Amino acid sequence: MVVLINPSKSFSSQQIDELVRYVEDGGKILLMEDSNTELPPVNSPAMQILERFGMKIDYMGRNKTRIYNMQKEPLGTIEHSAAVEGGEPMLVFDDRSALFSIARKGKGMIAVMASSSSFNNLSLGETGTIPNEHRRFLYELEFWMLESLVKNEFLPFDKEWQTLESEK
Repeated sequence: MVVLINPSKSFSSQQIDELVRYVEDGGKILLMEDSNTELPPVNSPAMQILERFGMKIDYMGRNKTRIYNMQKEPLGTIEHSAAVEGGEPMLVFDDRSALFSIARKGKGMIAVMASSSSFNNLSLGETGTIPNEHRRFLYELEFWMLESLVKNEFLPFDKEWQTLESEK
């Protein structure tokens, strides 16, 4: 699995072609992006990759809002400054725009999270941090994304999944 978090250097056409071939051959990419980028969003390295998968990031001002799974069950709140356009939404905001979407291509897939800052040390804490309820929610969300990508199966992220995972 390739994980790209706020890529800051532009990709060459050859590098993007290689990433697309990697996915077509069964590889998986997790791209996490936030609007805290120095490049204009239209030219951002993330957008360079996403356009090849029929996706893009819609940048907006920083918000804190409730998120829902695809069964329309409320899950928690998250700070974000962008939404994902295209692909198959897995997690959405109040207005039904996507926080997290996937797109399959060939034998593989790309997964896009529009709130990378939710998973940094400031949000998740450092080694030895005892998680509060919100941090625990973010840990479980991050684990769900990674586990689902590895297994190539996105089960609904819901209270039942979170309970099962915390009992393991």
